[in-house]
Amino acid sequence: MRHAEARNVEVLLSVIDGRLHLLVADDGRGLPDRVRPGANGLRSMRNRAEALGGELRITGGEGGRGTVVALHAPLGRAA
Repeated sequence: MRHAEARNVEVLLSVIDGRLHLLVADDGRGLPDRVRPGANGLRSMRNRAEALGGELRITGGEGGRGTVVALHAPLGRAA
């Protein structure tokens, strides 16, 4: 909310075949064209997902508005 200035956020959480699927979508400003030098937020999120043996995808929302963050990771012990 702080960075995106979003008015609405949708969170979907499911478990399918022993894998966690988390989707967070907002209707905010969307992703910046350039990442600020020294910014660690997105990099840190990806590193944490990989430490769990999962993957993190961050994309722009429909019509160039908002951001969608999708995490897919195995349940249980970290890789």
